[in-house]
Amino acid sequence: MIGMMRNLVFIFVFSSILSFSQEIFLDLKTPGLKELPLTVLWLEDLTLWNETFKNDLQNSGQIKIIEPPQNLPSDPLKSFETLKNLGSEFFLSTSVQKEGENLIFKHNLYDVKSKKIIFSKKYKGDKKALKTLAHTLSDELLYHLTGQKGISLTKIAFVSDRNGHKELYIMDSDGGNQQPLTLYKSIVLSPAWSPDGKEIYFVSYHTGKPSIVVLQWLEGKAKNLKLNLKSASAPAVSPDGKYLLFAGSMGNSTNIYRLSLENNLMEQITFSKGIDTDPYYSPLGNFILFTSGRSGTPQIYMMNNEGLDIRRLSNEGSYNAEPKVSPNGEYFVYSSRDGINFQIYLQEISSNLRVPLTFSGSNESPCFSPDGRKIVYSSNITGNYEIYVMDLNGENKKRLTYSGNNTQPVWSPYLK
Repeated sequence: MIGMMRNLVFIFVFSSILSFSQEIFLDLKTPGLKELPLTVLWLEDLTLWNETFKNDLQNSGQIKIIEPPQNLPSDPLKSFETLKNLGSEFFLSTSVQKEGENLIFKHNLYDVKSKKIIFSKKYKGDKKALKTLAHTLSDELLYHLTGQKGISLTKIAFVSDRNGHKELYIMDSDGGNQQPLTLYKSIVLSPAWSPDGKEIYFVSYHTGKPSIVVLQWLEGKAKNLKLNLKSASAPAVSPDGKYLLFAGSMGNSTNIYRLSLENNLMEQITFSKGIDTDPYYSPLGNFILFTSGRSGTPQIYMMNNEGLDIRRLSNEGSYNAEPKVSPNGEYFVYSSRDGINFQIYLQEISSNLRVPLTFSGSNESPCFSPDGRKIVYSSNITGNYEIYVMDLNGENKKRLTYSGNNTQPVWSPYLK
């Protein structure tokens, strides 16, 4: 039985936009990034909105928040000289009005140097929507300043045993709003998102053997995929949503299979005598990474979509697994055994150069955020396995879960 998200409140947020020609103030493709200095006029009696918006901006790594002095005038025209002396380059002013049960937010972003409005938004929603309103503003403000979408409105799916069984859960990118998506009272493993974010594929043992389930998570509708195999695991969807890769077994060996989601035709694309698993598409769908024991120990390999041109990518370490390709297709992250523990590594595909991102405890199941600037992973550094997020360089690690064991996190694509 699938657990519907009974406690999830769906809020429709109205937005109106004033048209401005967009100037990119921070080029994310340029090395040596700086943080943009921003002063925000915080809202009285709306602590949740303030905390959520501030947390989003700080987590982005692209904004340096400069707190306003207590005597800063609410009229921006009277504040620019003070802001300039503080070192702030941008100023966000917000007004809030009540309309029945709803609040109407009017946001203006000023360029302190030119003293002009460069971005304006208007949102409408009730108090239950405060976090969504804050997430929406932070994502759109970041897009206006950097040209790249923010990730505050994305989700993270993961496996948790907090209620006694391994079930599928979902949470906001900042760890908020954690909700179960299944109530099988069995074992759930290996979640994977569809490219449009509407479906989550995962492995479940509720039928007695490992089988792949596809869940329309917003509607709570699930169905088992009918595969004529002994077992099926480790699903991964192609970027165009037309194919599903997975590890399947018909006998003593496990290989990679490809299923057409349009006509249900299935074909085997690897033919190892050992175990091939953990398939993952590149963002353009032009190559596949996977884990294979064909050399004697689990290692990471690359192949084309037909299972040809196979070459080994991991050349250090006796056990490397769980590869995930970065959104730009240039890097991959994976877990590598170091002694008795696993650590997370980032490796460049073209050069095979790799760098460690974790050093303590056992760290597994890394996955990139859709903007490629963050990595979510599972770690037992505090005892139980919990979900953490860190920057691409391994800095600014932040814990997101605090109950039970939480593993196999996967970041959603941008959600519409």
